[in-house]
Amino acid sequence: MRALKATLNRWLRATALVDQAIVSATSIITVVILARFAGSAQLGLYSLGLTAVFLTLAVQESLISAPYMVFINLKGLQGPALRRYLGSALTQSVLLGLLVSGVLAVAGIALASVGRAAASQITLVLSGAVLCMLLRELARRDCLARSRMALLLLIDSVTAIIQVALLLAVGILATLDARVAIFVLALATGVAFTIWIVAVHASISFDRRSLRAHSVRSWRFGRWVLWCSMATVMNHYSVHWILALGAGPAATGAFEAIRSLASLVNPMITGLRNVLGPLGARGIFQEGVGATRRLVASTTLLIGAVGTVWLVIVYLFGGSLLSGCYGAG
Repeated sequence: MRALKATLNRWLRATALVDQAIVSATSIITVVILARFAGSAQLGLYSLGLTAVFLTLAVQESLISAPYMVFINLKGLQGPALRRYLGSALTQSVLLGLLVSGVLAVAGIALASVGRAAASQITLVLSGAVLCMLLRELARRDCLARSRMALLLLIDSVTAIIQVALLLAVGILATLDARVAIFVLALATGVAFTIWIVAVHASISFDRRSLRAHSVRSWRFGRWVLWCSMATVMNHYSVHWILALGAGPAATGAFEAIRSLASLVNPMITGLRNVLGPLGARGIFQEGVGATRRLVASTTLLIGAVGTVWLVIVYLFGGSLLSGCYGAG
């Protein structure tokens, strides 16, 4: 059994890394396509618009996804109870998405009323995209939590193919801008969520009393990291907004282009983080705190080593990477 668990853990880590490589590569290719076909100003507007999405994803991660990944490993949470919990997590994500979509829609109408047509259009497209992105992220977390790695690879591969193919097609045949890019992102993530819901619909049930109980328990679990998660996102994108306010969207786009290449190491780091959550939750319930500490320590050492190697590579060859992706200009 120990050998089987070790093999399973290695397989989960390898699959999570491959999947995260697909997700990260899709994000970076999107940035490159936008920079080449739409210009740095549109890339800057795209990155600024996604700030609202990432803030919402931070709320979902803290209050819905992270508690779900932990509590489904509780002993006895099987069968109908597990189906009700997934139904509650899905309902919470839909409600959060609708709330944020409503706020963005009102903001888009307000921007249009004061003559900010471009910002209004991007905000209105975001109001529809945020729900699709939240639901796709919930689908990914469920696949990771329940080790449905084949389904995870499928939905992320489909997202990548649709997103990259449509962006290239629009860039070559028509006019690509931030608004179109966000719409394509929403379409790709919506298709991915549809695939997931078709695959797991039999594992979902809805119950109002369970929704209330799960929401309260998730709030008590996740409120301690909610503000930290939101502060992390705000700190990450504060430079984008400072550049936008001080130098304009083009400077923001140039910064985002450089940042995307510098984060090419993210598939390793984020992939390990994705699989560390479910493995750590199982370990602490099945083998105790000591096993979880060893898992965290070994993963931290690995991330530190990979990050150091990548730092040296960027220092030596960063200029060549930039010119190769974005051109000499």
